[in-house]
Amino acid sequence: MNKDRNYAIRVNGKLLAYDHLIEETDQLSWTGYSPDRDTSYHFTINYIRWNQQIGDRYYYYFLNSDKKEIAKVLSSFNNNAINFHHSVYVESTFFDHFEQQDILLSTEDNLFSGKAKQVIYRNLHAELRDLLDRKQKKICTRARCRGKINRSRKKRLIARIQQLGTR
Repeated sequence: MNKDRNYAIRVNGKLLAYDHLIEETDQLSWTGYSPDRDTSYHFTINYIRWNQQIGDRYYYYFLNSDKKEIAKVLSSFNNNAINFHHSVYVESTFFDHFEQQDILLSTEDNLFSGKAKQVIYRNLHAELRDLLDRKQKKICTRARCRGKINRSRKKRLIARIQQLGTR
């Protein structure tokens, strides 16, 4: 996320290599609007898919304009069997005056609230769920294709072994 700023992670003065832990990254932008469309916020979303488990759970991390974590919320893709290891970092000025309590007020229990920030947050959260859903489906499609290829290779190998056995 901060490669463009030439940040690096060092431990005891030695550069920490982490690229081998990252399977896929994606960055996108999204703009959220208040119900009356008078107010809008720009969001930069950074998606990371790790190639191995990095913790027990996976989160959306919300960062203010200083890139400080304001809140984190569990993603809805924590209980899966396909090794969908991910993190999503969302940066915006929207979170400059935002607190963890605002997230609690913006949940499904309060679905009919018309407060602009709550509406924007709910729409953002829906966009983030859609993003992860698309990414997960892409992984599942690839896994199915690999499974078909492997089954096809096994069938050809078995057929070849049977041919050799009948000679």
